[in-house]
Amino acid sequence: MCTIGTLFNGDTMIMFKQCDLDKETFFDVPKLKQKDNIKYLAFKRADNTGTWCGVNNYGVSFVAADSYIENDINAKYHNSKKDIEDYSVFEAYEKIISDFKTAKAAVEYMKEFYNKFFSPDILIIGDKLERYYLEAYNSEVIV
Repeated sequence: MCTIGTLFNGDTMIMFKQCDLDKETFFDVPKLKQKDNIKYLAFKRADNTGTWCGVNNYGVSFVAADSYIENDINAKYHNSKKDIEDYSVFEAYEKIISDFKTAKAAVEYMKEFYNKFFSPDILIIGDKLERYYLEAYNSEVIV
C-alpha cells in the first residue's frame, strides 16, 4: 500500500502520495473536467486504472493509497465493474471530486461505498474547512 499524508502551512494544505508500485508506472497529465457546475482535475495513471487523487473548484480534494493486493479476494473490484455494479474504487474516488462540494458530503458517500467494498484502503479527503482520514477493511470504516 502507498503512503499518503497531509502537510499544513498557514492556510495552505498540501496532500501527497508516495507510490509503492513494483512495476514502472507512467502518469497522465491531468485534464480539467466538468460535471454539472463542478470543475475538477482527476489524476490518473497511464494504464487507465482510474483516478487516485484530485481536486475540484469547491476545494474538495483527496488522495488515496489504493492497495494493490493481487491475491486479495476483492482485488477485481479495484479496476472493473464487470461483476458488481458500482464497486470500482477508482470510480468512487472520482465521484469525490466530480459530485461533492464539501469534504463532509464526500466522506459520507465513501462510508457507504466501503460498506460493500472489502479490500483494505486508506484515503484522505479535505476541503478548506475540514480534513478527514478514512481507513476501511471488510466493510468496517474508521473516520
